[in-house]
Amino acid sequence: NAHGDATTPHIEKIAFSCWGEPAFREALEKLGRKRVVLFGIEAHVCVLQTAVDLNDSGYTPVVIEDCTSSRRESDKRTALRRLRHEGIPVSSLESILFELLQEAGTDTFRAVSRLLK
Repeated sequence: NAHGDATTPHIEKIAFSCWGEPAFREALEKLGRKRVVLFGIEAHVCVLQTAVDLNDSGYTPVVIEDCTSSRRESDKRTALRRLRHEGIPVSSLESILFELLQEAGTDTFRAVSRLLK
């Protein structure tokens, strides 16, 4: 990654889908998690293909709508429609953050709340 954090490797990709990169698949498999939060560009190419591939491979991708874009709004709308048709959940940043936090009253909750204001 850009900050040189050794715990989060930077993975270059050539394939449109992240799942098409062996280093990505290996890193994800090592985590042992089945739920993957996705966001980025282009919604109708890379994000869509990654989400479908993850879904087909037994993962549960969740696409964050307000953190995902395409150069053309119509392409993003089409991608979101397709994702929903494929049964892939689409959520918002605030919704997924609070879902991950699970409860209020913690220092982490307060820090996230300040960021969202």
